[in-house]
This record gives sequence, C-alpha cells and structure tokens, in this order.
Amino acid sequence: MSSDTGEEEPMTIVAPEVAQLTFEVHGRIPIGVLTVDDVPGIDLNVPFELQDGELLIMAAPSAWHDAISNSVRGYLQQRCAHAAEDMIVAVGRNGRRPDVVGLSVSLDELLRTRAKVLASDVVDVAVEVVSHDDDPVKDHESVSRDRDVKFREYASAGILEYWIVDEVAEDFRDASVEIYRLQAGAYVPVRITTLSELLAEMR
Repeated sequence: MSSDTGEEEPMTIVAPEVAQLTFEVHGRIPIGVLTVDDVPGIDLNVPFELQDGELLIMAAPSAWHDAISNSVRGYLQQRCAHAAEDMIVAVGRNGRRPDVVGLSVSLDELLRTRAKVLASDVVDVAVEVVSHDDDPVKDHESVSRDRDVKFREYASAGILEYWIVDEVAEDFRDASVEIYRLQAGAYVPVRITTLSELLAEMR
C-alpha cells in the first residue's frame, strides 16, 4: 500500500486457512473502499479483482487452466472481433477479470483506446475457467464465485454470453463447456459440450 510520501511499500497477504503462509505483493493501491474507477490507479505485480470494495488477489493458474484458457481464446478469436485474456471488465462497481473475453471491438480499437478497463457492453462472451483447489474450503469458495456470484453479476451487466469451463474426469486434456445466453436479463443454458467438440468445429 502506498504511503503519504508516495513511496512503494510491500503489502503482506496472509492466507486465512494457513496462518503461517505469507507472501509479499508489491505495488500501489488507493486508500479506502475500492471500485472499478480506481483500477487505473492500482499498480500491483499480481493479477487482481475488485469485489464489493475489496481487493482480491488472484491465484496463479495451473498448467491445465492456462492451456484451456489459451484454447478457448483461440476458438473465440474466430468467432468474435477480438478475444483476450487478463483484461478487467467493469461489472457494476466491481472490477472482474474473466479468464477469457470475446469482444465486439477489434484489436486495433482496443489498442487505440489504451483501456485498462473494458466496458461490459463491448464484451460479447465472458469465460471463467474453474480453478479447483485441494483445500475443500478454498475450492468451494472459488467454484461458488464462478457459478453463483459472477453468474449473477455478468447477467446484471448485460454480457450476452457466459461460459463456465470445468474439468472432465475422463480426459485431463479436455474440459466441459457450459454456455449460457442472456434472455430477459437472466442467463439460460443453451448448450453443454466439451472443448474438444468446439475446437473440432473450427476445422
């Protein structure tokens, strides 16, 4: 957190489930309750989201999560004007970081604006790749955030489609893909498939 002098000071994050585990996060954040409007003033060395006024540090993705996200992005790149990873989206006063977004604006438009935050009305598809954890408490929290909290938030923000991508027990290289589409302000399921089937449609 920044001091009054503007000098950088390390923030120490303590994992609540494991009190002895700590790590430093370096950077600057504004003082007080945070909203998506504060994102341009946040300078951290780790990915984050803003939820209900608080800063959420995102866990490092697994190799599976990274590979699946890249494949989903490749698919959406063929379907949307542009697809991106690691972009913050304004969802009400929160700042969410979907794993992948399919956009209605081109890469040139995105680069021209130099936007640090995407408006929800340029997001055609928001994708969350579920990050499972060996710790059942943390796993429940992560799954609930993707399947319940963000499900409602993205719908309220008017994002046209929401995809939930999860593991399948039969094949560690594949993933299940649940596709929901916005109708009358709420998401309704339109397709449940696998990532391998989606990618096969590109050929």
